[in-house]
Amino acid sequence: TLTLRHPWRSVNVSHRMISMSTVDDHLPERVGRAIGWAGAMGRSGLLLVLALALVAGCGPADERADLSPVIDTAVADAGNGGVLELGSVLPLDWDTVYGFPGYTSDAEISSALGTDFGGSDDSRLAEGENLVVFMNENAISAWFILNRGATQVAVRFDESLYGQPIPRDRATFTAITREQTVDGRDLFRLTQRP
Repeated sequence: TLTLRHPWRSVNVSHRMISMSTVDDHLPERVGRAIGWAGAMGRSGLLLVLALALVAGCGPADERADLSPVIDTAVADAGNGGVLELGSVLPLDWDTVYGFPGYTSDAEISSALGTDFGGSDDSRLAEGENLVVFMNENAISAWFILNRGATQVAVRFDESLYGQPIPRDRATFTAITREQTVDGRDLFRLTQRP
């Protein structure tokens, strides 16, 4: 928590008010409220809050949201029992991939990756979402979130794979569906092939 002091008032601003988490449905409200409070403090307060907003809880800049539909389409095309080879469907330089379930915090992700992933203690992942992180030579190459918004299918890693490094030459999965999501989409679990 940061206390902004002004001769006429004092305002406490916590990183939760201006969290840049991508799953925070109240983000516009919180940022607006923080900017309003800072505006009451004058120009320096506003500049300070805006600077904090840029660094508080932001994930790495290499998000590739455009890749999530590529995985959705590849899994839907493969169908139940189909094979998904990540190395052949994603145009990236990477040597290891990680999957993380909903509610995993940035700190837990950073610990598993062995490198910094965002600066928030909060999770950027909601229930049912999976974070996919691609590494290349121990650096983050790209990341994206599966199952965010309207998708044709729901895709999740098998629970045994969460937080585990999967080398590119072993990143071949079988897509298995045995259930549907609440909104009627087929739920595919990716299990690693032997």
